[in-house]
Amino acid sequence: MPNPTGSSMHINTYLGDISVAYMNADTAFAAGQVFPYVDVQKQTDAFATYDRGDFLRDGMQKRGPYDRAAEGGYTVSSGTYSCDVWAEAKRVSDREKANADDPFRPDEDAAKWLTQQRLIRQEIDWVDSFFTTSIWTGSVSGSDLTAGSSGFTAAWTDASATPFEDIDANNDAIEGRTGIRANTLVLNRKGWSALRNHPDVLDRVKGGANNASPAMASRQAVAELMELDRIVVTSAVRNTAAEGATTAVSTIAGNHALLVYAAPNPGLFEPSGGYIFRWTGLEGQAGGGQGISSYREDDTKCDRHEIEAAWDCKVVAPLVGAFLQSVA
Repeated sequence: MPNPTGSSMHINTYLGDISVAYMNADTAFAAGQVFPYVDVQKQTDAFATYDRGDFLRDGMQKRGPYDRAAEGGYTVSSGTYSCDVWAEAKRVSDREKANADDPFRPDEDAAKWLTQQRLIRQEIDWVDSFFTTSIWTGSVSGSDLTAGSSGFTAAWTDASATPFEDIDANNDAIEGRTGIRANTLVLNRKGWSALRNHPDVLDRVKGGANNASPAMASRQAVAELMELDRIVVTSAVRNTAAEGATTAVSTIAGNHALLVYAAPNPGLFEPSGGYIFRWTGLEGQAGGGQGISSYREDDTKCDRHEIEAAWDCKVVAPLVGAFLQSVA
């Protein structure tokens, strides 16, 4: 006797409560975590920079009766920023929306995709501006360090490396030139794995550990051991292939380490290693330096969604940073 089959009684449709998409988590990006944003009303402008030598000089002299106090002073120069405007668009047709079943929400999906595009672009710019060579001058040598040099004994994947001594030596060098100690260490995921699994680190965090409370080399624990406020791990990835080509995903940041003083907040007389100037004066950007706008294309019967953001990743005080190449 013939019976109906499963395929004739059920037609597969998309589930309305799950879908799969590959996106970086917000916490994967160093941009926005390390250096503070400075919201600005103009696309370009200047900021004051006081001479380091003038503020660190001892100019006081003994004063006798009826003598005038010895006079000194300081000079001021200026730095500038210039925010580039970045944008991308995604069209959603009336046909897409009319035919969309759960879980698809074409307009919302487009906004999520555009936001991910902005985060990836800003992270690439952040890495190119801050997390690369020939930028920072606060190290033991005054330039970038490679494994085997003073201040960087060996890659941290090597059991003979001395990461604590490396951090101390370079932070001492930064403090010796500026009077300020670095408070932040930036690594990519591979660099952090090398550091947290290094024998010296494990040896220091295991004190007092037991079966009920095992040793954990957390970022905060290691940061405290290194006398830093925090360790930031950048783990964002991107596809470097052109649209339509075979996907080629790689991490945005290299296997390096940046030891730097990053101001908790922008302010006067604050020598942060860098800032991200964010042009909130641009139309539609007041809500945090980016805006997503939508408008109708009647001729194509589409809604066009655009994201636009303007920023400048700017090195402000290179002397408060030290860059260690290829720690992992």
